[in-house]
Amino acid sequence: MKKRIGTVLMVFFITLPSAYAQIDSRADVRFGVARTILGTGDIITTTFETELNYKINSYFTTAFSINYGIGDEQTFGTASYIQGNTNVFMSPFRNTKLLDFRIGGGLSYYIVTDVIAQNVGCGSFGCIAGEYDYARRREFGYNVITEIAYQIDEKFLLGLKLYTQPYFNGDINSGLMVKFGVKI
Repeated sequence: MKKRIGTVLMVFFITLPSAYAQIDSRADVRFGVARTILGTGDIITTTFETELNYKINSYFTTAFSINYGIGDEQTFGTASYIQGNTNVFMSPFRNTKLLDFRIGGGLSYYIVTDVIAQNVGCGSFGCIAGEYDYARRREFGYNVITEIAYQIDEKFLLGLKLYTQPYFNGDINSGLMVKFGVKI
């Protein structure tokens, strides 16, 4: 039994570098920061994104991303969300090594938590909330994205992303994101 496990591990570690070499030129990880408008347009959020891209060919790329956003909802409230996205991009002018203009879309799922202060009393030292209401909603939606990325050198990318995400419950999340990427 130990011999089999040792053989399997040896084969795994021998084939791992060749598998990594095949992914090497096609994959990258991108990190982004955005300002978005969440909900029905009343919540300004700061959003952080981590995205894994895989270039299928010069015209098509797939991507999976996870986002976290937080923002002020009203005078006495906040909203935060976590979101997962899966997208397909098309580069109509081809994804050259230097510049990649792409448009795409896909599916999105988010979980939003709203916190609203209730029974707010204001005095000479400021305002104090007596209670808080929590509301959580989850929903599917879709993404519409336009993005441009510039390859700074062999390993690093810099990009800009404009996107909107309509959700089936009537919410929408739209924003402009600055991205930094690393080829893996």
